[in-house]
Parts: sequence; structure tokens; C-alpha cells
Amino acid sequence: METCHLDEARDIFLRTYGESQLDAADAKRFEWRASLASTGPVAFLSTGSSGTPIMRVTPAGYNVVLLIEGSGHATSHKAAADITPEGGAVVFTPGRPFVWRVSEGVRAFTVRIDPAYLQAELEALTGRTVHGPPQFALFMDTQAGYGESFRQLCLFLAREIEKRSAMFQEPRLIAPLGETVVRALLLGQAHDYAHLLQTRAPSAGIGAVRKVEEYVEAAGPRPVSMRELSVVTGASGRSIDKAFRAHRGSTLAAALARSPPPSANEEGAVGARISLLTPRERDVCALVARGLLNKQVAAELGISEGIVERHRGRAMKKLEIGGAAELGRLWAALDG
Repeated sequence: METCHLDEARDIFLRTYGESQLDAADAKRFEWRASLASTGPVAFLSTGSSGTPIMRVTPAGYNVVLLIEGSGHATSHKAAADITPEGGAVVFTPGRPFVWRVSEGVRAFTVRIDPAYLQAELEALTGRTVHGPPQFALFMDTQAGYGESFRQLCLFLAREIEKRSAMFQEPRLIAPLGETVVRALLLGQAHDYAHLLQTRAPSAGIGAVRKVEEYVEAAGPRPVSMRELSVVTGASGRSIDKAFRAHRGSTLAAALARSPPPSANEEGAVGARISLLTPRERDVCALVARGLLNKQVAAELGISEGIVERHRGRAMKKLEIGGAAELGRLWAALDG
């Protein structure tokens, strides 16, 4: 989608967001363009604009916005937030009117999420029934933890959309990515059900692990969601994940990604996982994948062996792998 006509853009916004109003500080220089990819309940939108647009929207779904270039200022529900490409995102909750002002020449990446889907994901994660979709805080910290993982994955998806990657044609690949983005949002952003995610989850046991493995194998190339597995096992997503860690030395996400269909875009799948790493974690992993020991990596990068161990440990968790051999195979798939 691309237009330099403000009225045409307003019509697009009405169809996309529902109740909305779009203005521009410089209507003569106004331009708006967007590329969309969708998994169904989760949509990814890469946009660019000029003419300093001002948007007033009452959204029907969740909208999470990160900036790639430029700056933005958001106000919603007595809160305000400024974000830049260096860090931070804004989370717009359904039914809460917001105002979004951006600078000249802004480029942004937006994740749009169906409220019913997000609520179902929260219930699958916690194993608890919640009464209505969660209300999120406006500003999201994307500098650490799940917030950082959310940002890195979104930046990867933005690049793939701009390249018109074939990965978006593979349901078995893109559906889990949408689910991962939603889970990172639920785990990394403050909301009124966050306390349900802070309690310690029990392990679902080896029986649940076997049920999951049998179910995933029977599903074949069809994408399998965490909600399905919660129904099959009668356990929450976090409990199933804990069981996989205890009995398989891996994670639920790794089990779901283990058997992609032959036509899947392997480079996209590997890139999505590696995109979660910080630049220093990537440096460490690249050297470990070549067979270097921690001491040798430390000497190569000019840092201490302890720092190498910390970066390596965090990277292994993000990549959901257990050792250097598996890391080597993952890196080889990326390079190949």
C-alpha cells in the first residue's frame, strides 16, 4: 500500500483500525506506505511516512509499535511515552483512545494482535481463565529480558517483510513466530494479569511430554499451537515447557520447531532465532560455533572468560539449544 493523498490514507486507516482520525503537519508533503504480512490473528506491518502524520485512534485490537527510523510521541489513558529506534515501544490496548505523533521521515514496525487470540494465549500460558483481554501499560522497555527479545524478533521480521521473504508463505514457520511474538509481549510487558505469570509453574511430567510428541508427529506439516497442547495435556504452556526441560533437556518451542516441512524457509527459521541475540552474544556464538573454547573466545574479543560464559549462557537460552555442537549446526544452517 502506498499513497500521497491524505484522504486516501484516512480511508485505509478507517478500514484497518476502525474509529480513527489521520492528519499531517505538512499535508502537501504527506506520503504513507505500508507492507503487510499476516498469520491470521497476528499481523505485521512495516510502514514509512513523511509530512509528520498525527494519528488519533480507538483501536479494536492490540497494536505494538517500534521505530526503525525517526521518533514518536504517544499518549493514551493518562499516560505518555516517547520512543526512538534505540529503545522502547508503545503498546496500544483495544478500546483505549490514543494519539500518536511521529517525526519527519519515520519508519516503523507494528504488530497487530486480535484480542481474543491474545487472551487465549495468556490462558494457555498460565492454565487459568481470565475475564477479558489484559490492559497493558503504554511504554514497553525493549532493552532487556523478554522486551529485548520482542524487539530483536520484530526487527528481523521487518527486514524479512521488506525483502518480501518467502517465509511468510510457510504457515508452519510463520504461525509459531506470531505465537512467539505474543508470548514475549505477555511475559515482557506490564499488564493487569501479569501476576499470573509470576507464580512458579509445576512440571507437567513425562506423560505430558509424550502426549505432545505424539500429537505433533500426528499433525504432520500443520502448525501446532500452544493452546492445542494445553488442551491435549490438560497443563499450562509453562508447565509443559518445564517438563520438556526436565525430561528432554530442551524446550517446548524447540520440540515444535524440530520437524519443519521440507519446503520451509530454513534460513528464515534460523535467522528468526539468531535475531534474538545481542551483537555481543552473536560475536561469542560465532566463535564458539567455529570450535573455540571460552578462553580462546575471551582472548579473541578482548573480554574476560566470565563475561564470555554469561553471554554464551544467555545465547543458549534464547536459541533453545544445549551445547556447542548444536550451536555449530545452527550457525552452519545460517551460513549455508
